[in-house]
Amino acid sequence: MFVRASSNFPLTSKKSLLEVRASLHSFYSFAVSIRYVLCLG
Repeated sequence: MFVRASSNFPLTSKKSLLEVRASLHSFYSFAVSIRYVLCLG
């Protein structure tokens, strides 16, 4: 499904992939900071 969409719309899928990657990175850093605070507390 995702591969089919990427093959049909390469530019759109690449942009969405970058957005998903950025959101995942921000969520990961947020989770790491939460875990760090919980470990300290």
